[in-house]
Amino acid sequence: MTALPNFTGIMIEFNKKFKSLFEPDLYDSNCKYKDMKTKQEFYQHFTDLTTMQAIEQYSQPFLRETQDGLYIVSQPDVGIYDEELPHDVTKINQQKYEVRQYVKNEESRFTRYITFEYINGKLLITGLEIY
Repeated sequence: MTALPNFTGIMIEFNKKFKSLFEPDLYDSNCKYKDMKTKQEFYQHFTDLTTMQAIEQYSQPFLRETQDGLYIVSQPDVGIYDEELPHDVTKINQQKYEVRQYVKNEESRFTRYITFEYINGKLLITGLEIY
């Protein structure tokens, strides 16, 4: 049996990177980023982990771009993966996998769906959804 790709490592790296881009020293008192002017600049931080479409879709609720810069409109509550919870992996085909993680606690109940695909030989996140 062939070993599964390192989904966990990619998801943990995504969480770290995403969280780091919301650190208070990166934006001013109006939640405007000091050094990033566009969403595209934000997305560039994830090109080694996700497709542009996936990071754009996932980060859309948290960012607003105007003529004078890039703003944070809300802080992410949860990452795409919780290291302390189990997850299931479904192999969709030779190039595509889906990771599911079920979250059930006193405050909420939802499922994370993270889709991975090999694109040009590199495993990337191509879908991030929470239901």
